[in-house]
Amino acid sequence: MKPRTPTRVLLLLMLLSLCYSVEDIRFIVEEARAAGLKVAAHCLTERGARNAAEGGVASIEHGLRMSDETLAVAKRNGVVLVGTDFPEKTAGYLGAGPEVARVFHTLFLDRLKRAYKVGVTMAYGTDAFFMVPGETRGALALQYLIHMPPLRSFGLFRTSRL
Repeated sequence: MKPRTPTRVLLLLMLLSLCYSVEDIRFIVEEARAAGLKVAAHCLTERGARNAAEGGVASIEHGLRMSDETLAVAKRNGVVLVGTDFPEKTAGYLGAGPEVARVFHTLFLDRLKRAYKVGVTMAYGTDAFFMVPGETRGALALQYLIHMPPLRSFGLFRTSRL
């Protein structure tokens, strides 16, 4: 992986800070509802996730940086958290070094446990767009379920539509 230059890092930070306002999201949700559709918001920042939860989306994909307060808003508004978590082993296939992999793994587990504690409805989504030798996406996901009570874990894998 090519090292990031300060300019590339700054650009990445600028892109991550961009998000729709609550009013914009409400408009999008209303338009989708009029067409018989629901909205899934891809959120990497706390602000983006909070705006999406307040704006009435059906689900938040990723939601890595959600605070307890934002998780509570998601629960109150019936927003499903679709975590796209992956274990440390998988991060290596994305080009992340062991330290970065450990940081993401810790963030994923922390958010997963806090979301469970708050009572947010969760589903498992995967961004595993690559093969991990000897593993399936489902097997990789199961590595996270050891942190949740068995009956709750089973519910993450039901087939459903939002």
